[in-house]
Amino acid sequence: MTHIDKLRQSLIPQFTFSKEVKKLQSDVSIYIDGSYDTKRKISGFGFVVVKDNKVIYKDNGFVDDQVYGSRNITGEIMSSIMALRWAEENNYNFVNVFCDYVGLGFWAAKEWKTKKPIAKKYLELLSSFKIKADFYHVKGHSGDTYNEMVDQEAEAGKFGKYYEI
Repeated sequence: MTHIDKLRQSLIPQFTFSKEVKKLQSDVSIYIDGSYDTKRKISGFGFVVVKDNKVIYKDNGFVDDQVYGSRNITGEIMSSIMALRWAEENNYNFVNVFCDYVGLGFWAAKEWKTKKPIAKKYLELLSSFKIKADFYHVKGHSGDTYNEMVDQEAEAGKFGKYYEI
């Protein structure tokens, strides 16, 4: 990478958000979602990694929501963090992230203020990453194949491995 390429790369924001997909900047897309269990007061999360229209990885788990009391948003945030962590650990420098909760993208792109503790925690966790990502909104329960798949992952995550946020 030349000096000019490095300079151009440094000018690109780390996280962006768009409500509509214009042109994907990466060949790797990650779908993320969260779910809430009212009886156990836990948030399930899941993510599905897609490359060349094939699922190459998926994972899920749950977090205790009693600290933040943000229901499924806690799971949504954990799905984002775990997905970005997986991407970074697998040497991806840039990914597309699809979420049905717009807050994830708005907070990541710093277009929304972080007033609640869970949003502040999300930005704190995001600050530890070097990876760049474009966040896109995908309408939930709209028939999008991978969004439906990640919805099932988040549901299954409520019975999966426990993680701390």
